[in-house]
Amino acid sequence: MTREELCQVLGLPADSSAAALVRARTERIAEIRRALNEGMLSKPVRLKFQQELSRLESAGDLVAKLDFAKRVDGYLAEIAAEFAKPSPMRGVIRLCLGKLKPLVAQVDDEAARFEIEKRIIEAEERLGPERKPPAPEPVAAPSAKPPSAPVVPPAPTVPLEPAAVSLPRVPSAPGAKAAVSAPARGTLLQLLPLHREGAPRPSETPIHIVARPRFILGRRRAAVDFVTAFLPNNEENRQKNETISRINATLFIRDDQIWVQDGGVLADGEFRPSENGTVVDGHQITAARAFNFYQGRRLTVGLSYELTVLHLPAVSSGGPGLAPIEGTLSPQPIPVVRMGMVGCLRFQPVSCREVAVQAVWLLSEAALGADAQCAVRLEQAGLPPVAARIHYRQDGFWLEVPAGGGSIVMLDQRGLAAGEVMALQSTHSVRLGDLSYELRIS
Repeated sequence: MTREELCQVLGLPADSSAAALVRARTERIAEIRRALNEGMLSKPVRLKFQQELSRLESAGDLVAKLDFAKRVDGYLAEIAAEFAKPSPMRGVIRLCLGKLKPLVAQVDDEAARFEIEKRIIEAEERLGPERKPPAPEPVAAPSAKPPSAPVVPPAPTVPLEPAAVSLPRVPSAPGAKAAVSAPARGTLLQLLPLHREGAPRPSETPIHIVARPRFILGRRRAAVDFVTAFLPNNEENRQKNETISRINATLFIRDDQIWVQDGGVLADGEFRPSENGTVVDGHQITAARAFNFYQGRRLTVGLSYELTVLHLPAVSSGGPGLAPIEGTLSPQPIPVVRMGMVGCLRFQPVSCREVAVQAVWLLSEAALGADAQCAVRLEQAGLPPVAARIHYRQDGFWLEVPAGGGSIVMLDQRGLAAGEVMALQSTHSVRLGDLSYELRIS
């Protein structure tokens, strides 16, 4: 069984990660076996389950390779996460490199092996040589002279840290579960639509909230944050999409301003311009000529895909933003807590009404609700103008219920009161009125 066939059997996108495929296969096999053991199935249904189980079990070799890829990706992700911290733990990085190096020889694909080796070398160069403890200073022989008065060392200077968002305290409600003290670490929050009974709702558009110091536009879904592709899939749109590069434009932060630049860093680490360029408000830009944002811009990628980009300010005072990228674009973004850019950026296609994923670039907070000025506008009767806000701090995502969201927002089947703030985990599900979503953080 190929990876694409396994994705099809599990009902997952073709660009799903190795970890997601391994987890979904394990869970699905367990579900089928439970159903078969219950003995309450009709003969056609039982036969269908047995056939599906046989197909999933036949993917053992593929899953072993995916599990290997998951381990490699996990070490690489851990290294990137440590480098993303203001004060990386060098010991953790060296530990991951030590576990990663023996795995490289087991990678069959030469291009993939080269990419991993390049990432290892890059990490080692950023890490620098291992620091050895200083040699002990020789102790001077005791002198016959009377000792001089002891020298009092100056008080240590405590570095000042930038202030973070002052999120409201979570009130303790009777019978409520204790709130998680810290969110799941990650820079991508996915809200996947669900029916009330938990089945996927394919007719709804997934929501991606991206909290990275750069945001990528292009037609290759696995490599970008907002897919600039004409939908639905037909011959006319396929020809239009061929004029759009896989990575067509990159937005980034520099000197507390938002900039847009043509092209971007591809998987091989090289910076490349797009094939047909990027136009901003009628001006052609290049990799060397970037445009900055004030409130919003109108972009054209490829030859005809147009979209508007609007910077929505934050409602909360202050807030953690993302570090600017110094110099040229780097394949290793470094997010830190700062008091720079706040709010979020909303991307709205003009030439195509349908989108594969509704994506928001989160700088500090983003609102979800019925109001047209929300980062994510939810067209659902009964929703307040702002039903919830998503914040980013402590390397993770938080859900805040504003004044109008009380009794509207539910987290894991528990209603949240106005003013509550919850640290989000990948195991959570959230409900906004009649809209339900499964959360995934990566």
